[in-house]
Amino acid sequence: EPKEIPDESATIPSGWLEDEAPMIADPAAVQPVDWDDEIDGTWEAPRIDNPACKDIAGCGPWTAPMVPNPAYKGIWRAPLVDNPNYRGKWEPRKIPNPEYFEETHPYKLTPIGNLALELWSMVDSIVFDNFLITSDQSIAKQYADQIWYPKSVLEGQAISAASESVIDAIVKATKDRPWLWAVYLIAILLPIVILVVFCWSRKSPVKSTDGIKKKTDEVEPDSTEQQLSSGEHDEETEEIEIDEQQMKRNVTSTAGKDALENDDEGQAEEATATETSENTNQSSSPSASSKSRRRLRKE
Repeated sequence: EPKEIPDESATIPSGWLEDEAPMIADPAAVQPVDWDDEIDGTWEAPRIDNPACKDIAGCGPWTAPMVPNPAYKGIWRAPLVDNPNYRGKWEPRKIPNPEYFEETHPYKLTPIGNLALELWSMVDSIVFDNFLITSDQSIAKQYADQIWYPKSVLEGQAISAASESVIDAIVKATKDRPWLWAVYLIAILLPIVILVVFCWSRKSPVKSTDGIKKKTDEVEPDSTEQQLSSGEHDEETEEIEIDEQQMKRNVTSTAGKDALENDDEGQAEEATATETSENTNQSSSPSASSKSRRRLRKE
């Protein structure tokens, strides 16, 4: 007989929808854009609780609840009885120990001839001496005051005398290598020079006083000395230009005369008249141009 059986007196609750599934596909779910049916398989929307089954007794196929079976008696097992052949766990029997003895004076030790130390250290040159094994604290203190303390003071003085300071090591190194003094000087002076240059080079530049002047809309005339010097300079420039033009005209007239020596006298007179008129025009033009330039500079 089974342990539980369906309750025959149970009936389906009112409002139970056997045609509705308890879980349905989510209608709001959308297939991902990067979903590939060939790689990911057929896409299925996630399942959610059926909203039609929310306020009712339930949905889906109905089954009667299970109740204990009154006829169930369980699995039959034969009752247990004492085993007549059982003798218990075997253990070896115990006999008197022939080497057993009782120590009546546990603190009385035999003389110690050797002493071993097991030490793990990363530092070398470790020395141990003068071991004292005693159970009396006064004897240990007396031994320390008479032997260990004076020896420890002398060892400390010897170690401090043997150890060199940094300055002594530097000076000692220069005895074999005198060129190290130059390295020491550079190492000391270079940071000082860099510090001085860095600090003094950051001074604020001298401000120009031109920007402090107040700007006005009035036209300020040039000074008299500047006007006189500019006028003299213009006159000298004009005289130099006139001299250069006259030299060019003289060279041109000389070349023309040499070329026209074989011509008749009438042509020579016409050429001379033409050159005279050209010279007159050219001599008058620089003066007019110089006057116009002066007028422009003054304006």
